Amino acid sequence: MKSMLTAATLLLVLLPAAAPAAAADAPFTPAASGNAFGLDLYTSLRAEGQNLFFSPASIAYALAMTGLGARGATAAEMDEVLHLPADDAVVAAGFGGLMGEVARRNGAVTVSLANRLYGQRGTPFAPDFLALLERHFGAGLEQVDYRRDAEAARQRINGWVEDQTAQKIRELLGPGTVDMATELVLVNAVYFLGKWVEPFPKHATVDAPFHRERDGDVTTKFMRTTGHFGYAEQDGVQIASLPYRGGTMEMVVILPAVGTPLAMVEAQLDADRLAAWLEAPVPTQVAVTLPRLHLETSFELADALAALGMPTAFTDRADFTGMTTDATPLSISKVLHKAYLDVDEEGTEAAAATAVVMERLSAVMPGQEKTFRADRPFILAIRHTASGAILFLGRVADPARR
Repeated sequence: MKSMLTAATLLLVLLPAAAPAAAADAPFTPAASGNAFGLDLYTSLRAEGQNLFFSPASIAYALAMTGLGARGATAAEMDEVLHLPADDAVVAAGFGGLMGEVARRNGAVTVSLANRLYGQRGTPFAPDFLALLERHFGAGLEQVDYRRDAEAARQRINGWVEDQTAQKIRELLGPGTVDMATELVLVNAVYFLGKWVEPFPKHATVDAPFHRERDGDVTTKFMRTTGHFGYAEQDGVQIASLPYRGGTMEMVVILPAVGTPLAMVEAQLDADRLAAWLEAPVPTQVAVTLPRLHLETSFELADALAALGMPTAFTDRADFTGMTTDATPLSISKVLHKAYLDVDEEGTEAAAATAVVMERLSAVMPGQEKTFRADRPFILAIRHTASGAILFLGRVADPARR
């Protein structure tokens, strides 16, 4: 992503389907690229019998900012993994435009995306690099002193993340994650708070068994309601979309047919099929049963990202010379991510944050009522309906496990 052009106006046609970065005939849309990257990461991180929840959007924003300072093979690998074109101006404008569309507070739902840089005081960061991030990502540079007081810098960064996520993401940077060798930390935070259009009646919530694929059933609280929701049946799965007030966000739940392991569905899942499933639901009378959920996860993503195809960024061969004016030798030392999800009868609260730590090298359709009972492992996505951008993605294998 390394052609440092002047900023150009980018018309965003935000489609949910994703295409590889190499497909020159396909227009770049940040939602599609982020969704494709998110599914790649989902496949890499998922483990049979385990829950998973993370924010593809948060990780994509943090890495896209980082990639704007990459050059050579480092840049090419990051572009490929993130499904991005090679033009910095197009990438920056695209992500900036998506932020403007998604991150709006309208009283009915809260969606916020925030970015910030924490750089070593005295390091000559490149003006063009900083200007691109400030203009399109809203990522201002705050100078800190990792060399004299790395702990104070760590607490400063963590405090900003907590403020941006309503205190839901704490200690994104654990003790020792930044030190005297740290030059720059690029941070993204995502926060979502939404109420269901049709809340689940609290009196209808009951204890019932969730049929795990391992270790037998577990008893958990299930919310129940009947109403008009988006619904579809395709490729051996049921799909239900549950809208939030305001009409801009929804949760989509993808439920395998009874007797079909979630891993079998995941094995056939690619970006095109996921996009088709997300768009498939149509208004239908549905009896919905969904478990209450509370998940908190954390990841160190360096190994997963290297395995996806961007190993050079984490080595002494990394080229991030676009970040500074003196060609300071930098590499990524850590990519840290935390996510939070709480789903109840009223709605959903979700948050996530990502830090990239850089170090110096040394309408209703008629018909029969459908039943959608999510009492077995399933996939969920929280997405922006107009753009198709998936803000959060995960799998629920055991709702009793946190």
